[in-house]
Amino acid sequence: HLDNDGSVVMQGTITATAGGTIGGFTIGSDNLTATNFVLNTTDKFLSLGSSNNIFIADADEGIYLGNASMNSAPFAVSLEGKLTASAGQIAGFTIDGHSLSTTGVEINDNTQGIFISSSAFKVSHAGDITASNVDLTGKISATSGDIGGFSIDTSTISSSNDNLILRDNG
Repeated sequence: HLDNDGSVVMQGTITATAGGTIGGFTIGSDNLTATNFVLNTTDKFLSLGSSNNIFIADADEGIYLGNASMNSAPFAVSLEGKLTASAGQIAGFTIDGHSLSTTGVEINDNTQGIFISSSAFKVSHAGDITASNVDLTGKISATSGDIGGFSIDTSTISSSNDNLILRDNG
């Protein structure tokens, strides 16, 4: 019924095919639209914004923002739970385009010279290790290098002044 103040009180189902507006929204055959807003029931998505200033919740893909394409969005979460973020922070770690870092520790992709780095420990992408104050257990193999003033090559260990030489053949 229609009240004296213009209010409509109804019970039951309201059906609108296409055309018309309600509350500032245009009614389409399968969607409600307004400026920078789409609610689409057939494609199962909600879109707020436009261009690269957009948020999309898509029942077939996931949620994403910053781009109208999930694959190009700087932030996205797929239906499987895969999180994509081009930058940000998680539990005190900073994420950027090539690394994950926090105070004193950095893990880099192969565009950077060092793979893992802290103030006294570094691992390059080639596997080179630089460290200080290291205690190692287990097997150590070396065919070249220096240790405690001694040189190592494939068949000898020798002191820097050659006063002591250990050969593999006696």
